[in-house]
Amino acid sequence: AGLVEAMAGGDRKLFIQSLVATPEICKQYEDEGFPCFEDPSRAVATMAALMHFGMAFQKGRAQTPDVPELPPLPEGAIGEKQAKEILAGFGLPVVEDTLATTAEEAIEAARKAGGPVALKIASPDILHKTEVGGVALGLEGEDEVRMAFNEMMTRVRTAKPDAKIDGAIVSPMIEDGVDCILGSKLDPVFGPIVMFGLGGIFTEIMGDVSLRRAPVSEATALEMIDELKGRALFEGARGAKPVDKARIAKAISQLSIFAAAHAGVADSIEMNPLRVLEDRCVALDALIVKRS
Repeated sequence: AGLVEAMAGGDRKLFIQSLVATPEICKQYEDEGFPCFEDPSRAVATMAALMHFGMAFQKGRAQTPDVPELPPLPEGAIGEKQAKEILAGFGLPVVEDTLATTAEEAIEAARKAGGPVALKIASPDILHKTEVGGVALGLEGEDEVRMAFNEMMTRVRTAKPDAKIDGAIVSPMIEDGVDCILGSKLDPVFGPIVMFGLGGIFTEIMGDVSLRRAPVSEATALEMIDELKGRALFEGARGAKPVDKARIAKAISQLSIFAAAHAGVADSIEMNPLRVLEDRCVALDALIVKRS
């Protein structure tokens, strides 16, 4: 009775932890609304769960953006170049590149880029380019570009003789930044799920990703960013300049809306890597896989 009177009118919750109280005594306290525990670790875990439960209620219902009607996705398999064009048309940030069908076209595209370039095989039938020798990085000068283009075509045609090859994608090398992965996957129960995480080892080994049901607002996207264990990389870790997280959040929200709009057709969408720089983020590769 004394505890009930002492806690009346307050906004605090009393937990009782005792190693000696009998079950009968514990029941008396629990009947009055005081949780009892023998193990202090269980008491702490319960308090943490209640805290997160309360925080979820305080946030209220997340605002969900409207999903517009979009033009249908093109027929057939979608290659990287076409996927980038589709996503860029919806306002998502992708690297500017050029499709070259000959070595001379690749040289001209590299000349216009004005610096080192990357060459990637362009084929809707090849999803994992590195496995067939379909990527060459840091190319400079006509001779390097010509040799890389010709050798790549030979390697890929040998490894994948039945694949449709459109040429090679020529894109400028982008300065170092934080590599992330942004994508969506169609879940049979929940529908399209948007995923954002740190790329490379953070995703493959540590599983440092955040998930939400699409579509999400930019405010919810910011929460996804802040949930990552490696979020310090965005805040200027090790002397690096902090990045504009609002730009990342906008990209997450836009991709989630795109995924929701194409939920009946697109099985998965991926921008990997999404390179995050101080003042921008840009997808260096993109993938849209339609439902079979």
